[in-house]
This record gives sequence, C-alpha cells and structure tokens, in this order.
Amino acid sequence: MPKSDVFGYSLGGYVAMWLAHTQPEHIGRILTLNTKYFWTPEAAVSENAKMDADTIEAKVPAFARTLAARHTGIGWREVLARTRAMLTVMGDHNLLTEEVLRTITNQVCIAVGDQDSTDSVEESERVCAALPNADLVVLPDAPHALEKIGADRVAGLIGEFFG
Repeated sequence: MPKSDVFGYSLGGYVAMWLAHTQPEHIGRILTLNTKYFWTPEAAVSENAKMDADTIEAKVPAFARTLAARHTGIGWREVLARTRAMLTVMGDHNLLTEEVLRTITNQVCIAVGDQDSTDSVEESERVCAALPNADLVVLPDAPHALEKIGADRVAGLIGEFFG
C-alpha cells in the first residue's frame, strides 16, 4: 500500500505528526502549517479562552456564521466544545514530546507564520531541530488564520513541498 503525503493545518498538523509516529507505514511526507506542538495546561487555557461560542457569536457574528456554514454535521458549538475538551487533555498530557518527534523519520516541512498567535517561530525551530528530516519555512506577514494567509500562498507552499 502506498504511503499518503499529508498537509496539516493547525491541529491537523499535530494529528499528521502523531499518525507518522503511531502508523509510519501509512504516512509519507508531511507539511504542517501553524501547528502548535508543545501543549501545556496554560497554553490550553489560553486557546480555550478564544473558543467561547457565546463570545464569538456576540463579538464576531460573521465568524460565527462562517463556523456554522463549515460545521453543519454536529454544529459549530459542539465542534468548539469538543475542541476545547481535547485541548484540555493535550495540555495535561502532550503526546508529541521531543523524544517522540525524534522517532519520526518522514520528510517534514514545518511552516509557520511570523505573526501566528498560537504557534511561534521559536517553537517551530525547536520542533524542526528535534525531527531527523525536517526543514523550516517562516512565512512573513502571516497570522494563524488560514484565510488571512491566502489560498494562493498556501497552494504555492503545498505545491513547492509536494511538487
């Protein structure tokens, strides 16, 4: 069975790296973008504070509508609730330690926006140093939100890595 190359944005990058660790026979090259790897209880609390559904609906109703359109299955409020619960668990027990990262031999590209408020260039450098076969790409003027980075820019990154 051929291996699958994976692009993971944000928590999707975390999942891709965990799969490379736990199921290496299925995962090929990995490109992550704006992925936070080192979760602590404090980091989970900080990120969870940004995911309060009532606050989002009151302060950024357009974003709430976007989330509602994206998450029609169980609903965006349930997606947020489950994500918050998952982050709490990750904060209490981070799975992707530097020891685990050293076991991942896949070709990896760690991409991070220099204005990402969730991840940092320093954390991404630390992850890249722990991985045996990784490169770091720092995107100038790029925040965490995928929409604000731009589809053409993300497509270019994907095309260049997976080419």
